[in-house]
Amino acid sequence: MGTPLGYALEHNHPEVARILKGVTNTKITYSIEDALCLGNPLDGYYKLHTAMVKDWHRGHSPAELRFLSLHAFSTSGWPNGIDDMLWQGGLWSITSGIELFEAIDEPVCAGFLRDGLAVIREQCARSGLDLTPDLGQMLEFDDQAKPQLHALSSQLWDSGAAGYDAQRVFGKTMSYVAQNRELYSSIS
Repeated sequence: MGTPLGYALEHNHPEVARILKGVTNTKITYSIEDALCLGNPLDGYYKLHTAMVKDWHRGHSPAELRFLSLHAFSTSGWPNGIDDMLWQGGLWSITSGIELFEAIDEPVCAGFLRDGLAVIREQCARSGLDLTPDLGQMLEFDDQAKPQLHALSSQLWDSGAAGYDAQRVFGKTMSYVAQNRELYSSIS
């Protein structure tokens, strides 16, 4: 697979590649074991999330970006919609979120993000914009996209616990981290 930057370029994730370019320090300064030993998955997630964010200057691996995307989803995407997730978290949070939800078998959440990304792509095409990392700062949704985004959010909210249950999703995320420790040992 090579480096995380190589992975991002190979799998057509230009927004992730841009984040990873210029990374010179690949040393991870946190321990996932500190987060995994906490009894509550939500507490463990945010302990590890805080540690990863402190390392923001060095860039993040694709696995770390998937992990970090859950925060963007739970604080922006789920309560306020995909447009807010784009504006608050950036395009990387949506693409990495899709990968996370597919990895932890949360098809409703993955589908919400995938369908939202399709609306974003359609809006970009109508607006003459490219999918770039800073897209959230430039993209304005038109009268065609706004109802589509609202409908997606309504479908997710209407799905109830099948769509998004924080305890379940954070628990599955922390289980994924525990089962894939090697992904969190180095970004090179």
